[in-house]
Amino acid sequence: MTEDQMPTFEEVASSGGHKDATMHVGGHGEPWPDIKVLAITTGDGTYVCVRRDGAETVTPVSTVRAGLEMFATELQAAIRELP
Repeated sequence: MTEDQMPTFEEVASSGGHKDATMHVGGHGEPWPDIKVLAITTGDGTYVCVRRDGAETVTPVSTVRAGLEMFATELQAAIRELP
């Protein structure tokens, strides 16, 4: 991967990096969206990966703290969708 290419969700998830935070709800027949959020630090930096009903985003962040803050925002959004 070149410096200007963004890694995919799966590339970050399987990178062997340090999982700063992970969360997964849904996807097993529950009546709410399938949501998975990962904050992972690898040798290349820290990334927040979000998969929501199949749509994936990977966002590089400048610090672990920024990653955890973004993770917390995604977690709050997921909680609001639960019954």
